Amino acid sequence: MTTKTNELLSSDGADVIVVYHQEYDDVMHKTAPYSDSAVAALRRHVASFVRLVEAANQAWSAHDRAVVFAPDHGVHLDGETGHGTHGSDLPDDVEVVHFYGFAAAGTV
Repeated sequence: MTTKTNELLSSDGADVIVVYHQEYDDVMHKTAPYSDSAVAALRRHVASFVRLVEAANQAWSAHDRAVVFAPDHGVHLDGETGHGTHGSDLPDDVEVVHFYGFAAAGTV
């Protein structure tokens, strides 16, 4: 995923690139939202995002640009299974924090 994204950034032919990392979702469904393995997966997502932002800032420095970290949902612990789940109207599922940043052309 990250390799393909870097290729798209380098080609400078896209107006928007959306990257979806699945690992945390898979792991929290098998374990729990804050299990060691789920937190490790989340940390890898954040590290990948940081690398992609750095690559975007280099590749697209001639353009005004925005970067967004936008999880598609939250997660809660299923009391019956002891695993992570989502898809309800619980605050943990729907109150999701997003991060964004903007940079002007000519800045890195």
